[in-house]
Amino acid sequence: MSKHSARKITLAKPSEPSPNHEAIEAMAYQLWLLRGCPIGSDEEDWYRAEAELKDKHQANQHAA
Repeated sequence: MSKHSARKITLAKPSEPSPNHEAIEAMAYQLWLLRGCPIGSDEEDWYRAEAELKDKHQANQHAA
């Protein structure tokens, strides 16, 4: 078990235009942990998290 604690990822509310900063940050952190905590890859994890959360948000918007 890692000494890093898991964070809960919260999607943006349907009325919000995109995922919030905290949700992106939490998912990017989890992605970084899953990749073994490499140095110098924070932007890669951030953009991936942002894209994945935006896709989920848009899917939720269309489903509602």
